[in-house]
Amino acid sequence: MCDVARLQVREVVSAARCIAELTLGLGEVVFEHLNGSRWWSASAGLWNKYRHGLRHTGEVKRTSKLMTIATTASGARGSVLRHAPLLAVALAVIAAVLLALGPIGWRAGWWHYRFAFLNLMPWAAYFGVAALVVSVLTLLLGRSRIEGRGITVAILAFAAGGLIAYVPWHYDQVRKTVPPIHDITTDPDNPPPFVVVAPLRQERGENPVVYEGAKIAELQRRAYPDIVPFSLALPPAAAFNRAFDTAQQMGWTLLAADDAAGRIEASDRSRWFGFTDDIVIRITASGSGSRIDLRSSSRLGRSDFGVNAARIGSYLAALRATAGGSG
Repeated sequence: MCDVARLQVREVVSAARCIAELTLGLGEVVFEHLNGSRWWSASAGLWNKYRHGLRHTGEVKRTSKLMTIATTASGARGSVLRHAPLLAVALAVIAAVLLALGPIGWRAGWWHYRFAFLNLMPWAAYFGVAALVVSVLTLLLGRSRIEGRGITVAILAFAAGGLIAYVPWHYDQVRKTVPPIHDITTDPDNPPPFVVVAPLRQERGENPVVYEGAKIAELQRRAYPDIVPFSLALPPAAAFNRAFDTAQQMGWTLLAADDAAGRIEASDRSRWFGFTDDIVIRITASGSGSRIDLRSSSRLGRSDFGVNAARIGSYLAALRATAGGSG
């Protein structure tokens, strides 16, 4: 036995070790005594069941936690899909606003038309495509989670996004297929001259009325081979009246009509951006009949997206239908 009271402070560690050895010895004796008793066997069985229960409880808790996470994630996905139609509509609305702001800002003087074409229209297309994508994903993945109203909203957003995205895409495709010219005439070798609008264009710093020459003429001939003079089996005076009436039917703004010189000047304004193009019609004698030449020129921009050629073609078709002449 160890007498702890007589030990010095430096021997406290040795005393603690001695007490630990005695405790372990007593524990071994008690263990040997209980190991052979029924009480120990019952206690050991209860202890094993308790440990098994703890392990099972832990597994249940882990499983419950995983199920809770999965349920939360599923609920979050369902919530996102339920709100997806509204997101698609919001994207389509933003695209529509950007597309509308281009001409509105240009007409109001807020920015140059190039800003509308090079910045606002592309972003309108991006948001329109985004509305398309969100709508398609909503219809493919969320039909079981959204109501009939949500499906209707997604379909409307799909249609609106596609329509808005089509407009910039169409302009870009047209720009790639037509030559970069803005002055079209039936007589590139001797185009009809502008008289009334010439000082107005010069004052505003718009495109000059002087025809640019052989290079532009060659581009026009390649792109628009059907733009040619028109012949009428009428004397010049009667041909002038027919040409004037047809110009009025086209809805153009008539600026000048000089029957002695055989010249009619007019202007036409686009509905969307409000761009103004000028038109001059020249009527000259040709044999026993008359020859009609046209020229249509844009006041602004390098490329006209084929508008001037289409305008001349429409006018000649209308003149042919009303006059019964041959081109």
